[in-house]
Amino acid sequence: MRIRLKMSVYNLEKFILFVFLIVLVWGCKSARNQVSPSLTETGYTHEQILEGSRKAELEYDNLSIKGDGKFRNKKEKWTFTYKMSIVKDSIIWCSITKFGIEWVRMQITADSLIILDRSSKNVIATSYNWLQNKTGIQLGFNALEQIILGNVGYITDSLKADAKGNVTHRYLGFKDSTSIACVFSGENFKITRMEAENQQKNQKSFITYAQYTPIDEYLLPSYLLLNIIKPERNQIELIHNRIERNVNEINLSFVVPDHYARLQID
Repeated sequence: MRIRLKMSVYNLEKFILFVFLIVLVWGCKSARNQVSPSLTETGYTHEQILEGSRKAELEYDNLSIKGDGKFRNKKEKWTFTYKMSIVKDSIIWCSITKFGIEWVRMQITADSLIILDRSSKNVIATSYNWLQNKTGIQLGFNALEQIILGNVGYITDSLKADAKGNVTHRYLGFKDSTSIACVFSGENFKITRMEAENQQKNQKSFITYAQYTPIDEYLLPSYLLLNIIKPERNQIELIHNRIERNVNEINLSFVVPDHYARLQID
């Protein structure tokens, strides 16, 4: 039986999108004042940059992260803290806290997205189809996981060097109905910026990646900045305070209280 909630569907959908975007932009670091070296300086061809990017991708069994975040748009601005756990190819778990109290808890698997809304005592379930319709991005679990980590191997086969652009190591591609532009560093082969635009659905956003932190023999972004330009301007910033790879115990607790109301968003 589906229970109707007091929260309007419009506000509920905005709430789900916000929590989803928190997860989506987890693996970014602002590229402020960072300029990729030119091909002359690095000595790498476009093909070597893409191959280097694939070889530099993070390998892991699980990850545990803690950090601080900020959200802002034209109407509001607030801060929060977050915890995230990822089990490779299996599950993404996230907890977001405001004013010292857990606000939401999220569980993402290959076929579902479930959110515990602590403030309204609701549990909300949705699917990738709903997210694709709202964002214009054709996402499955694997693509979402790779974007979070700053890995772009799932799209590098479609990327071609931007011969007309004036940005070094910039590549253009197309994924389903979304145009994609990626910029890579000539120093560590990691992505520094990703732009996505779907003109048919009036959607445009970009993510910047930089200041990669050494995690064992790998590099992982420790700060993010997501700017959503269309259809509504929103900005989310995340700063990781702690990143751990392949920990012995990882938090995936997700117990739904019996008194929580259930809602399915399709």
